[in-house]
Amino acid sequence: MANAIITLTTDYGTNDHLVGTLKGVILKINPDVTIVDITHDVTPFDLLDGALAIGSAYSYFPAKTVHVVVVDPGDYARVLDSLNVDRVTPALRQELAAKVFQHTARYDSLIAGYLEKQVQGNE
Repeated sequence: MANAIITLTTDYGTNDHLVGTLKGVILKINPDVTIVDITHDVTPFDLLDGALAIGSAYSYFPAKTVHVVVVDPGDYARVLDSLNVDRVTPALRQELAAKVFQHTARYDSLIAGYLEKQVQGNE
């Protein structure tokens, strides 16, 4: 994949080897890829924070950019294993996307409820 762009959004932090390991796995698969760090300071294990981080950034990237978001420790091994074999299956993509959108929808619902109460209080 020539000129590929991959963004990374994680809760790994930057005090250890995890971000470097993830980038090494990606570069081993495709040494020509451009890797862009969105953030590695997502609140640990907070899917909503990860969804908000990538949701604020993804639209500024070209079409076909690959966005990797890892904030659930239960997903770390599966994502790295998939990258190691150069194959993130459509089923895994769909499962992880569904998880993010479920959390985003829950957040949106909470915000909508809050705003509705604010509007009702002003009437």
